[in-house]
Amino acid sequence: MIRLSTGLVNYLAGGGSLKKALCDGCIDVYSGTQPTDSDSASGALLLCRISYQGGAGSSAPTASTAKKDVLIIGGSGPYTSKVYAYTPGDGSTPYTYTAVLADTLATIAKALAAKINASSVVSAYDDGVSQIVVVENIPGALVGDTSATSGSGTMSLTTVSSARGTGIQFGGVAVGALSKEAGAWQGTGLQAGLAGWGRFKANLSSGFDDDSTSTSFMRLDFAINTANSDMIALSSLNMVSGVTSTVDTCVLTIPKS
Repeated sequence: MIRLSTGLVNYLAGGGSLKKALCDGCIDVYSGTQPTDSDSASGALLLCRISYQGGAGSSAPTASTAKKDVLIIGGSGPYTSKVYAYTPGDGSTPYTYTAVLADTLATIAKALAAKINASSVVSAYDDGVSQIVVVENIPGALVGDTSATSGSGTMSLTTVSSARGTGIQFGGVAVGALSKEAGAWQGTGLQAGLAGWGRFKANLSSGFDDDSTSTSFMRLDFAINTANSDMIALSSLNMVSGVTSTVDTCVLTIPKS
C-alpha cells in the first residue's frame, strides 16, 4: 500500500508538486512488511539503496544543479514595438513581450519575467534593473537548448548548464501517473534478504532522512513484489550483498479519488 508521510502531505498541501518533492531522492529497499504509517522508523533491515546509476551507494544521494539562464535587456529607448522572447528548451513556444513607449529596461525585464513564469518547467526572477535569471524547476528537465531572441531590441543570453547528482528523478507525466526517467535506477545490495517494501526518501537541504520516527521528513512508502507492485517491480525479491539490482520501470499513479 502506498503511504505518504506527514511531511510530504504538508508539502503537497502547501502548493508543492510530488515530482519536485521527490526529485534527487532515493528508494531504500527493506525486508519485512512496511510500517502502518510513513512517519514511523522502518524498523527493518536495509537491503539496498536505489539511486541514479547506483552512484549514491550506501550514502545520501547528492542533489543535482539546475540549469540557469541569465538574460540581460540592453539597448536604448524608445522601445516601442520591440519584441523580446525566451524559449525554455522544453519544446514549448517562446514567451514573448512586446514593448510599449513607456517601457524602460527595468519594466521590460519585469514584464518578460512575468511571461516566462507561465511555464511549468522554469521560474524567472528579474533584478529590478535589466536582468532576468531563469532557473529550471527540476534540474535536468530541459532536454533542448534554451534561446533568447529579440525583434530590433537587444537581449543577451548566458547559460550555466545543469549538473546531475546521484539522486533519482521522475520523468514525464502521462495518464495521471509519474514514470521514472530514462536514466538507470539501481543499487548494490547492502545485505542479503528478501525485499518486502520500499521507502522513497526526499533529498532535503535541511538534512537527509535518517530513518527515524518523524513528521518532518518527506517519504512515500510502498509494497514491493515481482508483479502487481505498488510502484516498482523487481525481477527477483532476493537481495544479495554486493550484487546490483536495477529498477526497469516505476509508475506512480495519482488516483482521481
